[in-house]
Amino acid sequence: ADLTPDGGIGGKAMAAGSRDDNGNPMYSTDDYEFAPDLGLRGPMRQRLAFDEAEWHGDTLERRCQDMLQRVDRSGVWTVGTTIGALVLAGIDSFFAVGDTAPIPVADLTPAWFPGVLVRAVALDPAMVDSAESTLQAVFLFEFVLRAWSAQ
Repeated sequence: ADLTPDGGIGGKAMAAGSRDDNGNPMYSTDDYEFAPDLGLRGPMRQRLAFDEAEWHGDTLERRCQDMLQRVDRSGVWTVGTTIGALVLAGIDSFFAVGDTAPIPVADLTPAWFPGVLVRAVALDPAMVDSAESTLQAVFLFEFVLRAWSAQ
C-alpha cells in the first residue's frame, strides 16, 4: 500500500526521502529511526502550536506568572539586576557625600587605555542618582507584577 502525506493509505506513493510541498523530507512511519528528528517533528510542532494557542487563550495573570517563571528559571533577571546594582554601587562609591562635581572617566582608566575613547565622558552624580531611581522603579514594577499575578 502507498502512504499519503498525511499518513493514510492509498493515493500517491511517498517513498522515504521524498519531499513534501514545502521541500521538507518525508518519512514513513516504519523508518522513523533513520529520520534526523526520529520522526518527532510533526507531533512536536502540533504540541507547540497547541501550547501556544492555549497560552494565548489563558488569563493575563497566568501568562505573567508563566513569563516570570521562565525568567526566574533562566537566571537572566537575577544576574542582570545583580550586576546592575553592583555597577551602580561601585560608581556611587567614587563620589564623596554631597559631592556634585562630575568625575572624568579618563581619570579612572589605566594609563595604557587610550584616553581619546573616554575624553568627553564624565560620571555625574545626578546621572548615578537617576540610574538608581530607574533600577528601583524596575524592582518596584517587578514586585507589583508578581503580587498582581499571584492573586
